Amino acid sequence: MTKEGDWYWFQNCDKNKTLGIEVLLKGRAIFHSSFSVCLTPRPKTERRQKIVAFYFKGGQVYQGEYHTLPSQTIEGNIWQASSLPDGLVLGVSFATKKQVLLNTLHLAQPDKVSASELDRDIVVRTFPLPSH
Repeated sequence: MTKEGDWYWFQNCDKNKTLGIEVLLKGRAIFHSSFSVCLTPRPKTERRQKIVAFYFKGGQVYQGEYHTLPSQTIEGNIWQASSLPDGLVLGVSFATKKQVLLNTLHLAQPDKVSASELDRDIVVRTFPLPSH
């Protein structure tokens, strides 16, 4: 940790940056949003973890093993898994009502585009947005 702190997305701060995020399935966005992040010392008390959920239709194979049907609804979740001086680690998972299909990590960097191929045909991308 630097003397300035680490990056967090669940803190309120004066000088924040905005990151865009999108999840692509076969090149098509199945989720997109934005959120504020700030560089701050580790909070004395942890705030409640923020989890963003989104839903999309199945029909894919995950990790070469877990087959889903087009009639199934897949739940995606994104949360902050860890904080770093140069970015934040986002947890990303996909699940049906009965099974976790994928649970992995993505490094989001506040000052540049970051992309991670989570699984075959699934990419998460984060990118800085202009300040308001």
